[in-house]
Amino acid sequence: MSYDDFKAMMLDKSEVLIKIARHLSYNNTAEKIQKYRQAISDDMFIVTVVGEFNRGKSTLINAIMGCNVIPTSIRPTTATINIIHYSKEPVIEIHKTSGEVERIDFTSDAFQDYTALKAFDASSVKYVRVGYPISYLKDGTVLVDTPGVNDINEQRLTITYGYLPNSDAVLFLMNASTPFKSTEKEFLETHVLGNKVKKVFFLINRIDELSDGDVNESITEIKKQLKDVIKTDDFKVYPISSIRALKGIMLHDKELIKASRVESFTSDLKEFLTGPEKVRTKIDRLKMQLQELIALLTDDIDFAITQYQLSEKQLITAVQQLDIEDVLLREHFARLIQYVRDNVSTLERNVESSLLKSIQELSENLTYQIERARGDLTEFAERDIPFIIKKHLNLWHESTQPKISQYSNSIQQKAISGFTEHFSKKPIISSIIGTVEDASLIEGLIPMNPSANKNDRIKNIKQKSFLIGAASLGILATIATGGIGYPALMAVIGGGSIGQRFLGEKWMNEEIEKQRSELHRNIPGILQEIYQRYYNGFTQEIQHKFTHFISELDREFQTTMNGIKDELESGIASKAHDKDEASARMAELIEYKTKINKILEEMEVS
Repeated sequence: MSYDDFKAMMLDKSEVLIKIARHLSYNNTAEKIQKYRQAISDDMFIVTVVGEFNRGKSTLINAIMGCNVIPTSIRPTTATINIIHYSKEPVIEIHKTSGEVERIDFTSDAFQDYTALKAFDASSVKYVRVGYPISYLKDGTVLVDTPGVNDINEQRLTITYGYLPNSDAVLFLMNASTPFKSTEKEFLETHVLGNKVKKVFFLINRIDELSDGDVNESITEIKKQLKDVIKTDDFKVYPISSIRALKGIMLHDKELIKASRVESFTSDLKEFLTGPEKVRTKIDRLKMQLQELIALLTDDIDFAITQYQLSEKQLITAVQQLDIEDVLLREHFARLIQYVRDNVSTLERNVESSLLKSIQELSENLTYQIERARGDLTEFAERDIPFIIKKHLNLWHESTQPKISQYSNSIQQKAISGFTEHFSKKPIISSIIGTVEDASLIEGLIPMNPSANKNDRIKNIKQKSFLIGAASLGILATIATGGIGYPALMAVIGGGSIGQRFLGEKWMNEEIEKQRSELHRNIPGILQEIYQRYYNGFTQEIQHKFTHFISELDREFQTTMNGIKDELESGIASKAHDKDEASARMAELIEYKTKINKILEEMEVS
């Protein structure tokens, strides 16, 4: 069967499914099937480039394109998501959240200026489309350049993670000079492998920063860690230097391109995107996605069949049981939310304690540096002190961010796992109609240690997250597998004359000992102010993220409870109104289920 024939078959089968879902008023499921049909019609093959911030993703994309147009080395808070597609003529389009599309000149300066404007509001941009004549993107393949997954910005997290469930392949960038981090491992497990992305190109970037011996050692160690995650050694890693590749291409320097070691990767990427493996990958993914949608529709029908098998009296009892258990469910759901809030408080206390200790070390360091400084201290106050503060806080952030990220991510993933197990549609229905022996919720709903029962948590998310509508609601998309951001350091330190801030205007040109004394006097108060602003920036971002997360969980819980009650009451009304009609409806549901099972059988043999 050709790919075009397969697409036509999937469109036909999904059309049958959407008609069934709409006829039975399963509107949420019908909407998901419609999105699937739209994805088939769009016929895009999505290759998503992922990795933590500053892994060289944009530089790699520029090297693939052969031109330096996408901005690199910009702060994650101003990063946009960039979609690269084939175009006969180079073009850049800014797609705004308002629906407006702005076309700008295809130059690196124009793009850089747009992202760097002081008045630029990153949240106003949905994504940027970059068209370029890349021959192997002609047939609908697009490259998606995502911001770093340790960018806390909620909008970009949602977009980044929103692409992964629909990705056909992934370019996963790591850093040769940095060990494979726990946050990277968790992201790979949950968001790449967990979304059943089968084709993953693993790239170890920045080999130019290491000696050949260190590069080989890094490759060996990262391959070992990847094998532990993937559970197979049937994968390939590509050690590269994207910066050397880009420079070599721009300067037409063959030796630099060779030294970048990027040609092996680009050759394999082109072969994949133009060969039969791409078609098999796309077919397998479309099959898998339709099977998941069929499972969703089947669950809806099974619940309806169960209702019609029950008598009117039993349905009334089920509604009464739901009302009874509603109190218990809400009580336990409150415990789930309290679990999140308690652990967020613990996270904030840990950040506070660590940052206070770091500020104390900074104070001691500055005291020592002030004593060592010689001559007029004006330049020291203007230049050296801000540099020391910035470097110290950057080092603190780099050392603590992975721990903060892991803890933050673990809180949310465990909450989702607990929600799926106890508060999604299936367990609640099973409880109220007695299809499970124990209708009550177990004690110890969530382990209080966020690192416990990791395998069970990952398994639950992989297996059943789609059943609670996580993909459509954005619950999983709000998980921050990266870190918490931090305020711009110069804004924290303060504007105006930095020297005046530390010395005071009247001491700027006074004798050295008076300057030294003034520095000693002012530094503690200024560091306390910097600490407070810095800590406030962290806690505001933490609170914003988890407030949104809790709101999403609460909304899903309310929707689930209301939906179950509406369906049960609809069943009661149907039986009370016309028993013959109820019997006809039951027969119709069984007929639809038979038709759906036949679709599944046909898919298996296609």
